[in-house]
Amino acid sequence: MPKKFAFRLQGVLNYRKQVEEGRIRDLAKAKGVLLQVEEALQEHLDRQEDFRQEFARAQRAGGTVTAEVLASYGERWDALLHREKRLHALEREATEEVEKRRGMVMEASRDRKLLENLKKRKWTAYIHETEREEQKALDEFSAIAYVRKDLSPAPGSAEETLGR
Repeated sequence: MPKKFAFRLQGVLNYRKQVEEGRIRDLAKAKGVLLQVEEALQEHLDRQEDFRQEFARAQRAGGTVTAEVLASYGERWDALLHREKRLHALEREATEEVEKRRGMVMEASRDRKLLENLKKRKWTAYIHETEREEQKALDEFSAIAYVRKDLSPAPGSAEETLGR
């Protein structure tokens, strides 16, 4: 009976699978953060466009725009531009984080696949060795049967009648 297949590095393979799964979760979180930042940026750009259109309507309305109103609009516009820059910086950082996490997932995946390929090669070698041992046993059985057949007396011979 051939010995049972056991991959000696199965514990390491299991660990690497866990590491890969953890890194995939981290990547998903980083993508979630990036999505939130992109949504906030788009919402901000929409508000900025609304503000720009509101200011243009006020100018077209033909009313007099006082220095105070103009200064107020200018301050508001500056605040909007400053927030836009901050959101773009956050978007860049989140994108970099996603790329960093993606690289970590790729590395963990490569490490896991390396061990899985090794396990596959070991399994193939095990199957080959098992088949070789089985063939060897079958060859021995057929050789023994052949020798017995050769040594057994022919039917009706003197040796068979004497009981040998």
